[in-house]
Amino acid sequence: MWSSSGSPATLPRHTAGSSAPVDWDSLLPLLPESVRLLRQVLEDDAALHRLLEHCGGLTLRIPRRFPSEGHLLRALLPEPVLRRLLGAYGGTCLYIPRCARLARQV
Repeated sequence: MWSSSGSPATLPRHTAGSSAPVDWDSLLPLLPESVRLLRQVLEDDAALHRLLEHCGGLTLRIPRRFPSEGHLLRALLPEPVLRRLLGAYGGTCLYIPRCARLARQV
């Protein structure tokens, strides 16, 4: 997604040791619709942030069944969050938008 300023919209990257939380409510209008829907499905902003950080720009095949140990999604998402993702998107491919520079616009 591109912002009105012509640059790609992206999420904030925290520096090492930073504990400042992402203010999702102020970012929502700037996020792609697919990220807003994904946030509703996951119901966990920290998990959404991890997914965007690690998988932004990728198309993921979301398994129908709970994945085995060592699967990328098992490493990134807590079990309840992963189960919600599987319930909504299981058996499909899901593009995770690259959202790395959004913080510069906020």
